[in-house]
Amino acid sequence: MVNGPRSTVREQARTLARHHATADRGRESQWAATRERWRAVRAGEIRRLAGEFLAGREPLFADRAERGRVVAAGGGGWVDGLDEATGVAAGLEAEGRAEDAALLLAEYTEHAGDPAPDTLRHHYLAWHALAAGHTERALRHLRQATVRLILVGGLPGSGKSTLSCALGDHLHAPVLSLRDQEHAERSYPELLRRAATRLGMGTPVVLDASWMAPEHRMAATDLARETHSKLVRLCCWAPKAMTARRGGPGSEQCAKAEEHVNPWPGAYTIITAGSPADSLTQALDFV
Repeated sequence: MVNGPRSTVREQARTLARHHATADRGRESQWAATRERWRAVRAGEIRRLAGEFLAGREPLFADRAERGRVVAAGGGGWVDGLDEATGVAAGLEAEGRAEDAALLLAEYTEHAGDPAPDTLRHHYLAWHALAAGHTERALRHLRQATVRLILVGGLPGSGKSTLSCALGDHLHAPVLSLRDQEHAERSYPELLRRAATRLGMGTPVVLDASWMAPEHRMAATDLARETHSKLVRLCCWAPKAMTARRGGPGSEQCAKAEEHVNPWPGAYTIITAGSPADSLTQALDFV
C-alpha cells in the first residue's frame, strides 16, 4: 500500500512503470481472461455494465497485447500493466484518497507511455473495488466506463458543431464531423466506419452531422448495438432568425433543409439559443 505525501505516490507510480518496462511481455490478449473473472458476479447492473464493456472491446485488448502492455504477473501468468496499477489505485480509493489514486494513475500512464482510454481505467478500477467488497464504488466506475456514441444533429446554423466541440473537450472524446452533405450517401457510412474503430478501442465518439434522414439514424443505431455502446441522440434547436444569422450565406440552404426534417424518436432537444456553456450543460444531463 502507498503511504505518505504525494511525492511517495508519484514515486510508487514511476517504480511500477519502470518494473513493467523491463518485465517479460505476453502477446496474448487478456480479453477472455478479463471476461472470465466477471462470470461469478451476480449483481444485476454490475454484471450487465461489465459485460457490455467487454462485449464490444475485443479490439482494444488485442491492441494492448500487440503493443506490449501485457506483462508477467508476480504470481505467474500475465496481466495488463494498467490492471495492476489500478489495483494499487483502488487501495488508495478505499482509504478515502481518491485524489492520490487519480494522481498515481496519471503518473503511471505518463511514465509507462500508455495511452489507455479512460473507460478501460474505470473498468479495471471497478473490478478491484468489487473484489474488495466496495459494490457502490464498483458500480460508479462501471458507469464511467460506459462507451458512448453521441450523435449531435440539427439544421444548419443550429449550433451542432459548437456543441460537438464542447462535448468532445469535456469528455476527452474525438469529434468526427460530416461536412459533405451533398454526398451524404457516401459520407455517412465513412463517418460511421471511422467511429466504429474508435468505439472498439474503448473511446467515446461525438458525431457532428445533421442526422435528418431516418436511414442514417438507423445506421448509427445499428453501430451502437454492434459495438455495445450507449447511443445518445442530441438534436440542436434555435429560433429561425438565429439559425439564418448563423448560417450566413447558407441560410437559404437552412430553410430548404427544414422542409425535409423528419421526427427524431429518442432524441433530446438541446436549445442552443443561449451561450455554448448553457448548451453544454443541457447536453451533459443526457450524456
